[in-house]
Amino acid sequence: TSNTGATASSSYMTISGIASAIKGGMVDAGFGDTLLDIMGFDSCLMANLAVYSMFKTVAHNFLASEENEPAHGWDYQGITPRTDGVTSTAAQYGGAMITQYMSTGSPGTSAPLTLSLIDMAAYATFEAKFRELAYALKHAAQLPNQDLINDWSNARADTSNWQGVW
Repeated sequence: TSNTGATASSSYMTISGIASAIKGGMVDAGFGDTLLDIMGFDSCLMANLAVYSMFKTVAHNFLASEENEPAHGWDYQGITPRTDGVTSTAAQYGGAMITQYMSTGSPGTSAPLTLSLIDMAAYATFEAKFRELAYALKHAAQLPNQDLINDWSNARADTSNWQGVW
């Protein structure tokens, strides 16, 4: 299947297509299997498991929002590396990006801002444990157990539901 799509009025790339293009570009540029220090998406709804799984072999850290982002996006002019003569680590630089983004707010709205920096090595461990949990829950759901169904229903009712406000 193709990683791109096109109609008469639009075109797009899939997440896997973007990840593949970046990996291919790194190889073509002579970097081989080197991972980027930070991969970030200045776009809405990109901090999720489906996206993380595509980029775990692209970058050491992934910066994205799990919520809708305001139209102004990230303040690239306000993001600067440390100036004390010491090179910033990826975590420090990502943290500065988050701090700057959160300080810009979302003018004219009370919309929540979210931006996270995920350590993709730690994500790999999380992903394995999450798959184990999903497998166990899938099999538990096949058992006739009303208490378990009630517990799941209560847990869902107590879970925050994040929805975009734009």
